[in-house]
Amino acid sequence: MPMRDSASRAPQNVLCPKFVMSTKSSLTYLVDKGSGTSAHLYEECLASTDFPVFLAPSGVSEASIDATPQGADATVASPRALAAKLGLVPPLKNQE
Repeated sequence: MPMRDSASRAPQNVLCPKFVMSTKSSLTYLVDKGSGTSAHLYEECLASTDFPVFLAPSGVSEASIDATPQGADATVASPRALAAKLGLVPPLKNQE
């Protein structure tokens, strides 16, 4: 049986990471050092200016998504310091 290189062993319907292109443009990336939770705010760079931005939290301790006829409701627990950095709550006294 002839030897095959590693590229020929990959399934044909799977993209190799080196060929994946992204249209995401990062607006903000923040990390809460205490908990390790992070938040990435980004937009689609090829979309129009009225297109929504996306908030992708990572390492959260609690999250839920509920589907409704009107759309999805997402609830994510965030460390207060990270929420303050995102401008979602007033800054903590020691951050001012």
